[in-house]
Amino acid sequence: MDSIIDIREEIIDVQVSQNKPGLVGSAIISGKATEIIEVMHYLNSVHGDWFKDHGDEPFLQQNKAGADGQPSARKILLVDDSPFFRNMLCPVLTVAGYDVVAVESPIKALELSERGDKFDLIISDIEMPDMNGFDFATKVRSSKEWQDTPMVAMTSHSTPEDIDHGYKSGFDRYIAKFDRETLLDTINRTLALGGHQS
Repeated sequence: MDSIIDIREEIIDVQVSQNKPGLVGSAIISGKATEIIEVMHYLNSVHGDWFKDHGDEPFLQQNKAGADGQPSARKILLVDDSPFFRNMLCPVLTVAGYDVVAVESPIKALELSERGDKFDLIISDIEMPDMNGFDFATKVRSSKEWQDTPMVAMTSHSTPEDIDHGYKSGFDRYIAKFDRETLLDTINRTLALGGHQS
């Protein structure tokens, strides 16, 4: 775009597009029909590592101190401390037919577990304050409530060491954070397996 014309904060009802690349759908904003673009699509097309601000060393070394028939019925928990990614991924998952609950930390997610909430799949970032995704997955697997719930790690940390540790912590799949198509395909395949694969 050449310039920003206006910025509005509104609750919108997105009408899903017919799989048009780069477009989530359309909505009425301030009385005008407006196309809603998929930001992740354009960021990936320009530079897949747009938000990567770290090297290729394993995440643990940086932080040692520290569908199958009816996808619309499937409930997904998204755990990510970044409001940007929560706001970007929730519409993508909703448009794909999933019921999405998004929280900003593993602590909030575990509160849902204690409350008795059930999910068909958990998607979690790895690099988060207070509790990283590896520790979160370990707690989920040791809990009675969610120990069999499939888990997908979504992160920019994808060294072999990180991936191996992710699987050992309890994740079923480990994918890049900016790959929407792989994410949707992974969700579909993971749900089709019907539970955590130990």
